[in-house]
Amino acid sequence: MVIYCDNCGEKIEDDSASYCKNCGNPLHNQINSTQETFIEKNKLPIIGALILIIIILFGALLASSNFFTANEETAQNIENEPQLNNTETTVIKNEETQPTSSEPDYESFQYTHSFADTDRDGDGYVLLNDMHIVHTPENIQHQMYADSDDNHDGKLNEHEYYKFMYKLNYDKHSYGL
Repeated sequence: MVIYCDNCGEKIEDDSASYCKNCGNPLHNQINSTQETFIEKNKLPIIGALILIIIILFGALLASSNFFTANEETAQNIENEPQLNNTETTVIKNEETQPTSSEPDYESFQYTHSFADTDRDGDGYVLLNDMHIVHTPENIQHQMYADSDDNHDGKLNEHEYYKFMYKLNYDKHSYGL
């Protein structure tokens, strides 16, 4: 490391020199201050690099925890795949073909609660706040509810209830979940 004498400005090429050859000024303090300046100049990038490493590690940890949560949800979804009731279906051919509905038979899927369980007051309708729903964001619940309310009266009849339950249990991917 090349330094210059503080007193006369002479270039000092010998790192082990204690005094300036030109004027005799002691160089010990100057060498230490030069080393301290070097450390001070490099302290900020080192701290920045350490902070960046911590952020990357935290992000990786967060991503891996979401990865394992997603895998658990996928496993649960596979276990909870819709299972149709084992009923025989008789198809009667008609001379006129009738359009087929693209909607599934919502009531044939398995759900935790039935319409009768949820319609506690027995009026034939269910409101969103009658249901105890967890693990689905509230805004998505409201969107699913609105999409299931065919006649837009703000309450679900039995068919609409099972449509909502289907969306909640088997069609979350359509809502970005």
